[in-house]
Amino acid sequence: MKRIKKLSIVLMIFFIFGFVLSFLMDKGITTLYFSSLKEIPWYIYILGFILIFYLTLTIHELGHLISFKVQGVKIRALYLTIFVFVKEDQKIKFKIHPKLWVLLGGLVIPDLAKIESKEDYEKTVKIFRNALISAPITTITYMSLSILVFLLSMIFLDASLLLGLIILHMIYVTLLSSLYIYTFKLNTQSLYGDIIAYRKMKDDPIFTFAQISQYTEFSSETSEKEKRFIFDMATDILSVAPKMNDFFIQHILLYYLEGIIKQDYPINAVVESKINQINMHAFVRNEEGLFAYHEIILHDYKLKNVEKAYDKYEKVSQLQRKKIDQQLTIYLNHKTAHQIHIKDHQQFLENKQNIYIGDHWIFEPVIDPYQAYLEDLNKLPFVDYVCEVTLEENHEAK
Repeated sequence: MKRIKKLSIVLMIFFIFGFVLSFLMDKGITTLYFSSLKEIPWYIYILGFILIFYLTLTIHELGHLISFKVQGVKIRALYLTIFVFVKEDQKIKFKIHPKLWVLLGGLVIPDLAKIESKEDYEKTVKIFRNALISAPITTITYMSLSILVFLLSMIFLDASLLLGLIILHMIYVTLLSSLYIYTFKLNTQSLYGDIIAYRKMKDDPIFTFAQISQYTEFSSETSEKEKRFIFDMATDILSVAPKMNDFFIQHILLYYLEGIIKQDYPINAVVESKINQINMHAFVRNEEGLFAYHEIILHDYKLKNVEKAYDKYEKVSQLQRKKIDQQLTIYLNHKTAHQIHIKDHQQFLENKQNIYIGDHWIFEPVIDPYQAYLEDLNKLPFVDYVCEVTLEENHEAK
């Protein structure tokens, strides 16, 4: 039945299209349409596409940016493929980064205010949801206006270069905007389209906290109170999380572990119980899981569970995963061994060429992606590793 229904819809679309096309040809509108396009030099088709691509992309990203600004949030950076506008020392600086072509799109990085309470957090979530949905609305509105201008022009203008440019503008805007609209509903494990992210921020507290906490790392202002709030909220989420090997839970777990390791925040019995039950092979399936598992080792050592930390390190250092970059595996093995006093790797860890930053290179125009790694090389306070040995006396018969 579903196939018959789909076939019926397709046939209906072709019928309507054929009817409309026949009507337009009868009225001479198709002649007007193609005659105007012929007025356009061939190179304008190429230059026009590039210009309209950046125009539609800019309008889309300005939807995010203006929404943030209207709600009182400062902007740290605006990406338009290889072109980046960054706010530094109260000035807007323009940078070109050719490597950013791989994005094939744009990005707005807000400079969030400090989140020190539940009220601050809920306000930030509302701001983010509004900013997420503003860009799709802006894109759809601009596409609708371009179609409206096209229709009015076809009614009131004669065949000319101007009409041809209006037609070409409408075609490119419609095609590109349709592509953007398609991506609004796409998602991968770590990337979400605007509409999907907007909906998940309403219904999924784990996803929401993972996104908000990640963006606090770009804030120009922070405080100990904010760090403690992030830690407490991460603890609350982890306490009720159904499983620990979820991608976003692993990200949230990093905030809890960092609080224990670096800030000496109090442990939570429920979360500690879940950490102790983690199965390494099920947990370490991606880069986020590997990061988190190495932090768990540091966490165990910090809590003076030295034998457990060494045992976990021995197992994870031998683990191989095809989906995880070998450079990251080598780097984390050296870093963890260094920090829990197995072997000194200071020289290796200070060499930037050995540091694996993954996709964080995208944020190089805004922050130094290596700095956090270089600042996190201190060894943990040394803990004696003592194990009891029972010696049995061997009485030889005389």
